[in-house]
Amino acid sequence: MNVLMNPKIIFIVFGVINILHGLGFLFGGGEVFTGSISTLNITEETNSVVSFVMEITAGFNFILGITLLSCRNLKFPEAKNVLIGLGIGIIIMVALAIKHHIDWGDAGPGIIGILIFVILAIWPLYAGIKGKNTESD
Repeated sequence: MNVLMNPKIIFIVFGVINILHGLGFLFGGGEVFTGSISTLNITEETNSVVSFVMEITAGFNFILGITLLSCRNLKFPEAKNVLIGLGIGIIIMVALAIKHHIDWGDAGPGIIGILIFVILAIWPLYAGIKGKNTESD
């Protein structure tokens, strides 16, 4: 359990996830998105706009991933605010995913994805709220 409460582990895992997520958006995010909506007539212009937005999203994923990796050496109590902020941010993503699931049905995020985000939100929140000097280097 000490390993799961270790801010260093949390920051590395979430940093790597965000960088990989950013790479996914950068290399093919637009095509995957527009390809998943087969009922719409996607023009070349629409595809270009979607690709542009995906590249911006990739950039923000890189910013967050690099910031989290840079926080990996923070100890308690300094790491507490970052962990709680990360958890709150992911809770906001859960709310947005639920909204999109309700609005879009099967075309939106699935229940399994939402549950994964809930678990990912609980982990840093719990470590930030309950954590102490539990780091085991």
